[in-house]
Amino acid sequence: MNHRTVSRAVGLAVVVVFSVIAFTRLSDRLATWRAVPDAPLVPADAIVVMAGGGVSTLHRTVSGIVLYEQHLAPLLVLSGPPDGPELEHRDRLARDLGLPRTGALAVAAGRTTHEEVAALAALLQARHVRTIILVTGAQHMTRAKRLFERRGLAVLPQAADAAELPTDNPEERFALVRAIAEETAAVLYYRVAGYL
Repeated sequence: MNHRTVSRAVGLAVVVVFSVIAFTRLSDRLATWRAVPDAPLVPADAIVVMAGGGVSTLHRTVSGIVLYEQHLAPLLVLSGPPDGPELEHRDRLARDLGLPRTGALAVAAGRTTHEEVAALAALLQARHVRTIILVTGAQHMTRAKRLFERRGLAVLPQAADAAELPTDNPEERFALVRAIAEETAAVLYYRVAGYL
């Protein structure tokens, strides 16, 4: 094969992949296949809402507050990075919605999922928490759940963004495929690093 033939083949492959992602439900199927199913809603020792950034932070926080108000756990733990306003905003939202100081705890818990889980697990175990309802994004759930389980906690997953499927336009589909690819790479890295 000459250079021109290879270039055409690569170009055609790129167009096909682009078209399949943009105009089919492949991204939805991949997301559903990778997702950890939500556990039945049963009482637990705590509800843990992981940091997210951007709009996902709001979704996760509100989901956690709703679960707390359903009396599924006596403690709501909101985590966030140690710098920046995210954690303060999440805590203020919980207070504005009427959660008592004794029922909610805001914890600065690291910049990576590994650091966040390590800090949260230590705090939870010191409070004799054994079972948590874990609130995070659907794509993030696999990695976060495994990390908590490796630290001895039983995890009941509740994805905060599971209702966002199906995606309705090419932009959403590409964003979903990018999130799936990023999380797949993160899981592989965590396995190589020995975290999972």
